[in-house]
Amino acid sequence: MQTTLLGLALAMILALLAALVGPHFVDWDGWRETFETEASRAVGAPVSIGGPIAVRVLPTPSLDLGGVSVAAGGTRVSARALRVELALAPLMRGEWRVAELALDAPQLALALDPGGRLAAPSLPAGFDPERLSIDRLVIEHGRAVLADPASGGSLTLDNLTFKGDLRSLAGPLRGEGAFVTGGTLYGVRLATGRPGPDGAVRLRFGLDPLDRPLTVEADGVLRLDTPGPRWEGGVTLARPAAASRGVRAGAAPSGPHELDLRELDLREPWRLTGRLDATPARLSLTQGELQYGPEERALRLAGTADLVLGRFPRLDLAVSGRQLDLDRVIPGTATLHAAAAGPAGGARPLVVVPEAMRRLLATLRPPLPTTARLDIEALTAAGSTLQGLRGTVATTPDGGLRLTDIEARLPGLTQVRLGGTLAAGADLAFTGPVTIESSDPWGLAAWIEGGRADPARPAVGPLRASGEVTADRDRVAIERLAATVDRKSIEGRVAYTRPADGRPARIDAALTAAEIDLEGTTALLRGVLGGSLADWPREAGLSLSAGKAAWGAIEASRVDARLGFDAGGLTVERLTVGDLRGATLEASGRIDTTALAPAGSALQGVAPRGAVTLLVKAPRADMLVALATEIAPRSADELRRTVTGLGPTELRAKLEVEPTIDPVADPAAPSATRAQARLALDGRVGAMRLAATVTATGDPAAPAAARLRFDGTVEAKEGAALAALTGLDRLAAIDRRPATLTLTGGGRLDGDINAKLEIAAGGLQVSATGTGRRDGDRTAGRADLSLTAADLRALALPGAPPLPATLRTRLSLDDTTVRLDDVAGRVAGATVTGHLGLTRAAPRTVSGRIEASEVDAAPLVALLSGAAARRPPPAAGREGSAREGSAWSSEPFGRPAFADLHGRVEIAAARATLWPGLVARDVETVLRLDGTSLAVEGLGGTLAGGALSADATLRTVPTGLAAQARLALVDADLALLLPGTGKAPPAEGRVSLSSEIEGAGLSPAALVGALAGSGAVRVERAQVVGIDPKAIDAGIRAVERGLPLERLAGYVGSALEAGRLAVPSAAGALAIVDGRVRLGPMEATVDGAAVALTAGLDLGADALDARVTLTAPPRDDGPGGRRPELGVALRGPPSAPKRTVDTTALVTWVTLRSVEQEAKRVEAAEKEAKRREAAAAAAAAERAAERLRLEQERQAREQVAREQREQATREQAARERAAREAAARPTIDPAVTGTAEPSAPAPAPVLPPAIEVRPGPVVRSPPATRPAGAAAPSGAAPAAPGQPREAQQQPSSVPSPVRSLLQMFNLQ
Repeated sequence: MQTTLLGLALAMILALLAALVGPHFVDWDGWRETFETEASRAVGAPVSIGGPIAVRVLPTPSLDLGGVSVAAGGTRVSARALRVELALAPLMRGEWRVAELALDAPQLALALDPGGRLAAPSLPAGFDPERLSIDRLVIEHGRAVLADPASGGSLTLDNLTFKGDLRSLAGPLRGEGAFVTGGTLYGVRLATGRPGPDGAVRLRFGLDPLDRPLTVEADGVLRLDTPGPRWEGGVTLARPAAASRGVRAGAAPSGPHELDLRELDLREPWRLTGRLDATPARLSLTQGELQYGPEERALRLAGTADLVLGRFPRLDLAVSGRQLDLDRVIPGTATLHAAAAGPAGGARPLVVVPEAMRRLLATLRPPLPTTARLDIEALTAAGSTLQGLRGTVATTPDGGLRLTDIEARLPGLTQVRLGGTLAAGADLAFTGPVTIESSDPWGLAAWIEGGRADPARPAVGPLRASGEVTADRDRVAIERLAATVDRKSIEGRVAYTRPADGRPARIDAALTAAEIDLEGTTALLRGVLGGSLADWPREAGLSLSAGKAAWGAIEASRVDARLGFDAGGLTVERLTVGDLRGATLEASGRIDTTALAPAGSALQGVAPRGAVTLLVKAPRADMLVALATEIAPRSADELRRTVTGLGPTELRAKLEVEPTIDPVADPAAPSATRAQARLALDGRVGAMRLAATVTATGDPAAPAAARLRFDGTVEAKEGAALAALTGLDRLAAIDRRPATLTLTGGGRLDGDINAKLEIAAGGLQVSATGTGRRDGDRTAGRADLSLTAADLRALALPGAPPLPATLRTRLSLDDTTVRLDDVAGRVAGATVTGHLGLTRAAPRTVSGRIEASEVDAAPLVALLSGAAARRPPPAAGREGSAREGSAWSSEPFGRPAFADLHGRVEIAAARATLWPGLVARDVETVLRLDGTSLAVEGLGGTLAGGALSADATLRTVPTGLAAQARLALVDADLALLLPGTGKAPPAEGRVSLSSEIEGAGLSPAALVGALAGSGAVRVERAQVVGIDPKAIDAGIRAVERGLPLERLAGYVGSALEAGRLAVPSAAGALAIVDGRVRLGPMEATVDGAAVALTAGLDLGADALDARVTLTAPPRDDGPGGRRPELGVALRGPPSAPKRTVDTTALVTWVTLRSVEQEAKRVEAAEKEAKRREAAAAAAAAERAAERLRLEQERQAREQVAREQREQATREQAARERAAREAAARPTIDPAVTGTAEPSAPAPAPVLPPAIEVRPGPVVRSPPATRPAGAAAPSGAAPAAPGQPREAQQQPSSVPSPVRSLLQMFNLQ
């Protein structure tokens, strides 16, 4: 046994030694054909081995082949070396398991057949791919080429390496490697699954470019049984945020505002996901989602992509997004926005967007034709948001873009649609149709300008415009323009040329419109052009034909204009306006600024020459007011007032410019260019004739040094027309005599200019002579001014007598101040002196002092407050007589004279009429102004012999004018203050008063009606005429003597007028409410009689309502302790009130006293009658009570007797019934029954008689004594018919206790 085992061991050792050493002694090259044959059979394609062959058995079976190549149709595979190492143990079990398969420098060439299928050899029939597995697959230095003969394209993978494992030839396969394509090294990760029932293989791979921070992950299904290889699955492309920091590629920006868009791929993280369907002919991406930027400010897009491969490749994109903010994710846009900022600080889209587009196109040039369909809900760019961006963008062969159906919603409720081509290059150029619809054109213009809409801009209605637009860096042109602005249609063309190479900006336009708003259209055009940083054109060629044109408030009809201006001068080829507010206008001419001076003349260089004429006609002069309103808005109201009512107007103006030699010019430069401009104005305005000539001579290059000469005359057949034209009618009254205005003068524009003005009219003479000078921006002048007027109406109230005035002063003015010094003269006989100073610049201030011998306060207050004043209601006193007047004006306050004025003016007057009939003396005050209010401070003087002091304030408020005042008068003569009729004063004494009032109103009447306040009045030592309390006693005695009451008022009135009331002292309160002054009551006691005064004064209606109440001393015979009263009423105007004696209270007192006396007599008689009636009623009651008692006793006796009879009857009946029952009972024999004979039964008890239940009589108490005629009590029983009341009231006999119970339960 041992020998046998030893032999086997030796045999095995020899076999192993032979397996280990033997292959080294075998020439395997001789077996090349065998290897090639077996390999061809295994792979199903011809296999050739051109290199060495090596085989080993131990330690593991292995095979090394060199120069291996396989060719099958369009597929060719070769390798420089192939090494296969088999696992020994599985091989001994009959399984093919490759421990390692290594390919060195494999070359794989794959091609697609015309049907798109992959031309690759198939496994031989009957080969089981599950029998072969590879534990380790190594590929190094490989190369793979995929060719498509149909398109001529190919994909090459160089330096291919791979390490992995293959469980079977059917999969799964896992591993990783790398390859180089397009000069870029990629790392690859690969994993496949086993084929499914449908032949699909799950394939997952990842790509990592090693020279950029990018990862590609794909997971899907690979199908090889389709007409061509097809892969479907999810794909993710991403650049991590960490890898993007500090990474930058490409050259640096070329300028400080250059936007380097190449940084888009390197500086921000992004991620692209979607579903990819890949075939050799097409790559389709669906459910695509792109996130660009970090999470907190990411830009998110969704869409699809379709890449068509082949001979004519193309890329179709469909991109959609919701909220895209390019300003936040594109680096460098903030710098570009700052460079293109508008006036309001916002970026101008027409600058930012084209520049960004230019740089984007210059950087992102797709290598193949690309079409993109856009659907963006909101896109933020250049600091503003575009909504609803939709359309199609396609690349062109020249690198530009073709835009189709592009539309978006812009700010200003604007919808824009455009198409055409966008050429790329150094500058962008766009050509194509554009349509814009905007409900808020100013909002659109503000967005273009990079700011907010200006609310002061003229209103413009909806805008709709379309046309063929051509735009590049130098020019923007719109051909076939069709626009509607505010429902006004415009057609034509517009072209704008930007300034360049010393050439100024220019605009050319030819427009036709039935109606056009020139102001709104021009402002809108300027706003749009301003958004592109365009200069306002300094050259233009304009043609306009409009049925109706408007500029602000100016409207014109039948406008035909063709004019232009440039560096060569101004040309008005034709300008006609058929209807300009009723006026017509014609202009034509040319001024050439490029003409040379005539040869041989003393002039040299350019000498402008030419003429322009203008003719204006209007049926009425006020038709030109609208034009003047736009030219001189500050003078519009004044001009409208002055020209209203003037007749037909025809004005001719001609401006002529020609070269000349100025004889006053510098003799050292005799050949210097000189020009003379002459403006001649001639025509008529209503009944006035105008003729004026202004001539300026000088160097056109220095117009400020020109010499000026002017001469003008205005002649009017009636002075009133000239006064209305110059505004002198507000200053003085002018009659209908002829009037003349002459203005002459001359001088240098940069030196002194002398002028003389003379106005001669009926009732007015004005003369002014002075000198003015303009030095740079400063203007100064002085003049001696004199004025003589027959009626200076500016200081008088309507209806007042003429106010003659003669004044003279020295007037001096400059840019900031106007001064009137040495003012002296007389106004209505009163002397006036003083000085005034006024600043012209805001805030305007006034200062000075005015002294007058007499002042009327009413017109002065009306002038200062801007009221259409009327003279206050009349009054008469000791120092004034009554005058006719009217109520307060209800016209609203005009602009107060103190509006926008600041300063302080002192006023002093020897006499001042405060109110008609009230004259104060030695009045001094200070007027202080603060721009919105006028304050009268420290007014002091004497009034009616008393000390007067007051302060007042007038202030402008939204409701008109507000007033506040404080007034105090101490120890004044009452007789001088009270109005009278020229006779003796109604009262004498001394009075002191104080009050504070305030109010506000839109007009004088409203202000007076709104006055409110309070105050106090006190009188001392007063003597009142026509009032005497003794008149009350006289009237009572007269009535007692038989005077009829209806004649009492006349009797008492005569007694009052003959008397006089002396009041030592009295005081009362003042209350002012709604313009009504209430006084009182003022109460005093005189000789035991009470005197009370209440008064009311309606300031608005000038109505007095006063009442004096006299109450006599107490009287013993006064009704109810009352005291007799008597009233005196004063109603009507304060100057002449109507006196009425009111005896109502006195008549009432007398009547009540008579009634009271009669009532006392009647009351005594009634008391006696009532006493007698009461005694008679008591006696009758006693008799009735006695009768009732007797009747009740009789009934009680009858009742007792009746009950006794009934009781006896019942007892008799009971005894008889008992006897009958005893007789009817049988007799029983005791012997028979065996019982003893019972004793006789006791007799049955006698039952009481039957009870009869019936209602019993009601017992009532005796009735109380009632007065005769009084009604019986409500509970009394009614009397039976035919019985007397006394019998019915008698009770029955007194009931027993049993009967009382029966009666209680109402039983009978």
